[in-house]
Amino acid sequence: MKSWTRDDLSVLADAQDLTLSVAHDGETPTGEVELGFVLVGGDLYIRAFRGTRSVWFRKARQTGEGYIEVGGQRLAVRIEPADPALSDTIDAAYRSRFGMAAGLVLNSAARAATLGLAPR
Repeated sequence: MKSWTRDDLSVLADAQDLTLSVAHDGETPTGEVELGFVLVGGDLYIRAFRGTRSVWFRKARQTGEGYIEVGGQRLAVRIEPADPALSDTIDAAYRSRFGMAAGLVLNSAARAATLGLAPR
């Protein structure tokens, strides 16, 4: 599994959010969504605050790849379900990063819709 570079992590750490474009046919992005995200142990996580019924979440799970735009860069990513054992740690990262606004993604629906993004 490919990991984020030190430069990538620096860009991500400086950004407040990212834009995810889900790849429809493996390369052509369709639909975009702006998301808050967290880094946990050098891994990048996002959540759908509306849960697994979110259109972008379903497309992301179906295709398994897309692109993120962050800090003026466009990066190709693999999209994978997050390990449920990390839910509490990811919750804590959202609380630390977003404070009271993190409440949008700390409910059971959002926790079930947690995805990891890795470079491809």
